[in-house]
Amino acid sequence: MRVFRTLVAGFLLLFATVAQAGVLHPDLEARLAQTPPDQPVSVIVHLTEQAPIASLDSQLRYARASRVERHRAVVEALQSAVSAQDALKADLTSSLRDGSVLGYTGYWITNCVVVLALPAQIRNIAARPDVNAVELNFQAALIEPVRRPASTPAEEMGGLRGIGVTPGLRAIRAPEVWYQLGYNGAGRLVGSCDTGVMGGHVALATRWRGYQGANPWQECWLDVLGGGTQSPSDGNGHGTHTTGTMVGLGAGTQDTIGVAWGAQWIASNVINQGVGSGFDNDVIASFQWFTDPDGNPNTVDDVPDVVQNSWGVYEGLGYPDCHTL
Repeated sequence: MRVFRTLVAGFLLLFATVAQAGVLHPDLEARLAQTPPDQPVSVIVHLTEQAPIASLDSQLRYARASRVERHRAVVEALQSAVSAQDALKADLTSSLRDGSVLGYTGYWITNCVVVLALPAQIRNIAARPDVNAVELNFQAALIEPVRRPASTPAEEMGGLRGIGVTPGLRAIRAPEVWYQLGYNGAGRLVGSCDTGVMGGHVALATRWRGYQGANPWQECWLDVLGGGTQSPSDGNGHGTHTTGTMVGLGAGTQDTIGVAWGAQWIASNVINQGVGSGFDNDVIASFQWFTDPDGNPNTVDDVPDVVQNSWGVYEGLGYPDCHTL
């Protein structure tokens, strides 16, 4: 939970940094200057009012709050802040009628609204007193793994590849943690924010949190691609690869590729998809889901201890580098 709280805090800090640069992010300003007045642009609108997570964190630490208490307090604070979106949403709804706004979606993981609108309307939104900053919406893209040269037959026979503990796990001395310290991930939950996961993979299937109906699939798998799936799938393979790196274990062959092979996992298939409707953002939706998968702030066994994010921002449509946000 501590690592996941860091993820959420970092997500909020990311946009707080954007706000310091001005009302319109420079990359958005440049895009609007080059965009015809009748061509919509998708943006993320950050409201001025944000949940006081930093001060709340200090209070909870001082009170030595339990994980359940911390989770409930943080989620409720984040969700209560979205009432500040009401006036903006009312005006956006009115603008749908004249076509200057094509659609919008509000979120609570950070107090923001993703809006698809014409350039003039975006400038009007940015000038509102309840709006802190506006930036370009973004599309997530894969960071491809570094490819290792093909193994020689001698290496295969020597156990450097294939069945057994992989060279990478030996390099980080993972077996010592498993067998000397007694930590293998048991009792922990990891989240995969990637291309999805091949749910039936022999090294992963039994530790999906929703395996054989152990828990409702809605709190174990988020299909943001609109496919209506109720169990994990992966149309690319990247998410299966990264999830295997985290928790993979072929118990029948003792082929151990995961660092925390005793842990369970949940996943979303947010990465490397095409451009969506323009008035939503599946990365934000996934972060929001990972924060409270079962929608109940009073429970924490559904909340991952850590969420894997092995992706970048696709720059082909003019989005900025991740490090410039």
